Amino acid sequence: MNEFVSFDAIDIANYFVYKAEETNNSEKLNNLKLQKILYYSYAFFTEGALFKDTIEKWKLGPVVPEVYHSFKHNGSQPIKGTVTKLDLENFELVDFKGKVLEKIEGVSGLVTYLNEIFDLLISKNPFTIVDKTHSEEMWKSNELLINQGIQHLEYTDSEIKQFFSNKEKSCYLGI
Repeated sequence: MNEFVSFDAIDIANYFVYKAEETNNSEKLNNLKLQKILYYSYAFFTEGALFKDTIEKWKLGPVVPEVYHSFKHNGSQPIKGTVTKLDLENFELVDFKGKVLEKIEGVSGLVTYLNEIFDLLISKNPFTIVDKTHSEEMWKSNELLINQGIQHLEYTDSEIKQFFSNKEKSCYLGI
């Protein structure tokens, strides 16, 4: 992958929703699991920042707030379809299955990478994945604050990259 340009997190999230639909796994993907797949796709990506959005430390683990709010209408039920986003540069609504999917598919190796993360996690129980995130020092060190209701505790790119730098994704995500 050359000169990687970060995506919006909603683009990557929409890819995972699209992938779930295309592989008949839609019933396995709810917002909770999507948040964890998104987090681990960011954590193990080695070509820079996969997306620009912040990841926060919530009671049930890492969450990208913009993505959470985009899909929260599904509640705890499986996600039904991708969401449209507003392109603020061109002031237009952008459907995922057009330009965005083409952009993702146009980055060498990105689809293969995203599919690998998806395949490792889609059949896992979402609360097993939550437990995994709770075992990580980045979340554990803030557990008291999180449980007191303190909001907007952000993961930093450096703490994520440092924590995952010596971890092999298929072993680590075998959970």
